[in-house]
Amino acid sequence: MRNPQALYCRALCLCTFAALTACDTSHLSPTAVETRTRRAGSPTGVSLSITDVIPGITPGTFSTFTANNSGRETTEFWDNRSADDAATSACNVGFYASGTLATDCQNQALGSNANQGGYTRFFGDGVGGFDASGFAFDGARSFAVSLIGSYAGEASVVGWYTKFGGVYDFHPVAAWSNRTINSNLTIDAALTGGKPWGFFIRNLINPNTGGCGGPDTDCSDAEGGYTIIPFNQFAMFSNGDQSKFLVGTEDNALELLPNGYYRDSDYNDYIFSVVPAPEVFGGQGCSPGYWKMHSVWPAPYTKTTLFLTAFGEDAFPGKTLQDVLSTGGGGLTALGRQTVGALLNAQASGVSYEYTAAQVIATFNAAYPGTSAAYTTLKDSFEALTDVNGRVCPLN
Repeated sequence: MRNPQALYCRALCLCTFAALTACDTSHLSPTAVETRTRRAGSPTGVSLSITDVIPGITPGTFSTFTANNSGRETTEFWDNRSADDAATSACNVGFYASGTLATDCQNQALGSNANQGGYTRFFGDGVGGFDASGFAFDGARSFAVSLIGSYAGEASVVGWYTKFGGVYDFHPVAAWSNRTINSNLTIDAALTGGKPWGFFIRNLINPNTGGCGGPDTDCSDAEGGYTIIPFNQFAMFSNGDQSKFLVGTEDNALELLPNGYYRDSDYNDYIFSVVPAPEVFGGQGCSPGYWKMHSVWPAPYTKTTLFLTAFGEDAFPGKTLQDVLSTGGGGLTALGRQTVGALLNAQASGVSYEYTAAQVIATFNAAYPGTSAAYTTLKDSFEALTDVNGRVCPLN
């Protein structure tokens, strides 16, 4: 009896097992904790990058949003009228994210009204995310960062910071400060030293921002929202699968301080695209012999798991995964040994392997039932990904 996942993959995917190319069924996986997918035939995977966001003291959550221009005092501060907007259109980052940004916003840098869209969730505190939640990014990862919008009424210094032991280290970016749209920067461990990083804005005319590392600086990891020092006016959005972010520092005509300065982010909007670079997977794999002798297997698989239960194919009637590993011979039995080893390599968190468990299952199911020659070809493909062919078994 075939399992539904195998039928789905066989129906929708043209799997060329000789090249070890299988369809991506990771969205059918029974586990909700996997944060990355690995595609067959390629050593790279796409990070689903909620794991790349480092929340502030207040954890914050992503929630769906609708840009509605209803005003900062009653709802989200990131989708009301901007202080750079003297008419009735909406210039703030929420409208940029939703793809509904007006083209008549004032103080535009050239190209900054090119609505991107595709961002559906806002990172904030509480029901509806009315307030901004502090955040930074993982300094060990690589991010492609680009200034894609600016609606600034005054000049500011804009850049990124690292933070270690509570001490900020600021790195101004001239192109961002000069509002050069599509100015790009790769922020990675070579720049950050592995330290968490975030965005900052420092306004040259307002010393009362009450932000991080000094009274004139506002940082994305601040926790005060727009009512308590240190203020945080940075809004962060994600697309549907959280593989890219939109970050903006916000302004608004409300919340004036007694001395007439703006309390928020000082009459400036700077909007950034932040895209984590794909992680590289592959180069590791343990042999079937290792798994046969190894006492601990990655859940949910155990030595007593039936092959039929794991693969949905009764290729080895009544045999457990351990039985298949222990059976000698060529043809289908040799493929069985390598297939079980590949499944465990894919499932083991400590092994950097090219394929997910779902892809190994789908690839075997595409080849079985088949010819002896086909079994040998697929067996050789799996075996080439183990430490018997010069690769590393990191669990040894």
